[in-house]
Amino acid sequence: MACVEGILSEARACCCEGRFRQADRLYSQALTKLTALQDTQSALLAQLYNERGVCRYKQVYFDDAIEDYSQALKLNPSLAAAHYNRATIYYRLVGAESLVGLPGGSEVRPQQH
Repeated sequence: MACVEGILSEARACCCEGRFRQADRLYSQALTKLTALQDTQSALLAQLYNERGVCRYKQVYFDDAIEDYSQALKLNPSLAAAHYNRATIYYRLVGAESLVGLPGGSEVRPQQH
């Protein structure tokens, strides 16, 4: 587990420094190692998928980012950051209408006055 923590620390540092491609690779490496461990908590995996999704979003790999956010939500449906991040991409690509089909999407629809 200490090896994975080192990888995650480096991945987070790369993301903060704007080295998203390298951070993406490191997050993928950490996810592969953690998935192999049977006692890995789904909440931790969900957080890592969300973080890798942010790296992919910043590289404008929207489809890959959506997949990561969706995987994060599959593992932890209450992860608010993943809901927000996925909705941000849908909104950016299609507009407010794209949010209506998402869980909770009808609540974020703009009010008509």
